[in-house]
Amino acid sequence: MKPADNATASKSPKLARQLGVFDATMIVMGGIIGSGIFINSYVVARQVHTPFLILGVWFAGGVIALLGAFVYAELADRYPDVGGQYAYLREAYHPSIAFLYGWALLLVVQTGGMAAVAVTFSHYFLEITHASLNGQAVAALALGLLTIVNCLGVRAGSSVQNALMTLKIVAIAMLVGCGIFFIGAPHRMAVPALDQPVSLNLLTAIGAAMLPTGFGRDAASAQAHAEGQSTPQSPPQANHAPGAHAAAPTPSSQIRRCVHRPEIGAPMQRDRQHRDKPRGRIERAGRGIAD
Repeated sequence: MKPADNATASKSPKLARQLGVFDATMIVMGGIIGSGIFINSYVVARQVHTPFLILGVWFAGGVIALLGAFVYAELADRYPDVGGQYAYLREAYHPSIAFLYGWALLLVVQTGGMAAVAVTFSHYFLEITHASLNGQAVAALALGLLTIVNCLGVRAGSSVQNALMTLKIVAIAMLVGCGIFFIGAPHRMAVPALDQPVSLNLLTAIGAAMLPTGFGRDAASAQAHAEGQSTPQSPPQANHAPGAHAAAPTPSSQIRRCVHRPEIGAPMQRDRQHRDKPRGRIERAGRGIAD
């Protein structure tokens, strides 16, 4: 690459990296502990009717969300590009797949999720304030205000997100505290683990109860979309002893090779071999002159 090309690449516009570790943590937690977490509990309990099944469904949903978060963390580390899932699909499969996903995310996936959260917020807002307002208007107004905040800049949107997430943590802590200190001794009840025999109907009920727990599973993907605005963290430098051999390839590197499209690596390898051939002839000629 010519010096002029390097200067042009360095001057190309990029997103401002203004999100730190705390901001990224709040984004992920905000995706998990959204407004729907306060309303999804009774939806799960309406499908499965014993404490064992209710807690088991939430535990299974948490395990699935954690596994998905590990996958997104690995992808974000290997591909710190702007675009999140769009960039991953583009590199793993084809740009057309990423293009279709981007429009589906804009028109269906993300839009539907934001609409559901906004409607839930309007429901709670009207219950608390007893205001004579239309629920749809309140939801639309909330989305409009948050859109304006995000248009003001990354730092403004992150500050609002951190403040709202802190309020939700305080609210949950207050609920837990009230349950511990202000409720008397619980009544002991001999409740069976299952309210019906193991059958297809029970599995169907468990599957239906798993659906509300999925609202927080895309929280890790939210941070993946903001990867281009996060401050990169410098990994610790390992002190290798002199003469030590290179470490064996890790599973992460093997995953990265699997994710890469095969047609990307082949031209690069051919170019490297093509560059090495003239270099070998020059070295042999140099040795001949020296002899």
